[in-house]
Amino acid sequence: MDSDEDDKSSVLQSTNETLVPLQATTLSSLRAAAKALDNARTALNNAQTGVTPVVPVAVVDTLQLEVAKLQARLLEAQNLNAALRDELRVERDQRAEAERERVDLQKALAVSEHARETLEATKEQEQRILAEQRAWIATNLKRMGEYVHSGSISQLPELPPDFQTSSPVMSSTSPTALPPPQSRGDFYRPPRSLSRSRSRSPPPPPQRRRRSPSPCAATSAAGPNRRPRGSAGARPAPRAI
Repeated sequence: MDSDEDDKSSVLQSTNETLVPLQATTLSSLRAAAKALDNARTALNNAQTGVTPVVPVAVVDTLQLEVAKLQARLLEAQNLNAALRDELRVERDQRAEAERERVDLQKALAVSEHARETLEATKEQEQRILAEQRAWIATNLKRMGEYVHSGSISQLPELPPDFQTSSPVMSSTSPTALPPPQSRGDFYRPPRSLSRSRSRSPPPPPQRRRRSPSPCAATSAAGPNRRPRGSAGARPAPRAI
């Protein structure tokens, strides 16, 4: 035993001369210190050579199971992420389509609003022109009546030079404009087509004429054994005396 202690002390001195001398005096403390020194040497060698420490088999199996579970959860998360991306893409497409429809609707509303404003302005202009022409016609009819009653028809006033407006009146039934007055010295007269259409009434529908039956048709209708009226064999009409 003394030889073992001497060997341990010599090993400690050769390993590191700067180590603190052990305070233990028993054999158990010396063995524990030697074991700790061996473990330190083994760890140092493994660190220098890159050798991994040995792991128990049970721990390896447990770690592999945990890794498999984590991989399954990661796959589920990836699938869920892909599904969410697809839904997000569809939602973006629908939102873009709705935005395009909204823009088109706004454009259509703007066009319809502009058309409505134009129509209202045109109606106001037509009403103003019609009112001016009606007032002028009423005034001139009154003057014409006065001249007729007074007997001086040849002194009728001429049309003013600014009677014809720049924008002719549009008819409500046809898109064509009403024709302007023919000349200054004559009152406005409607076209012949309008006067004829107003004076003439629509022609009556054609009536079917009834045709008188021919003798052949009467014979065929009476039959082979019957004779038509007025033929031979009939009773003669009485003569007047």
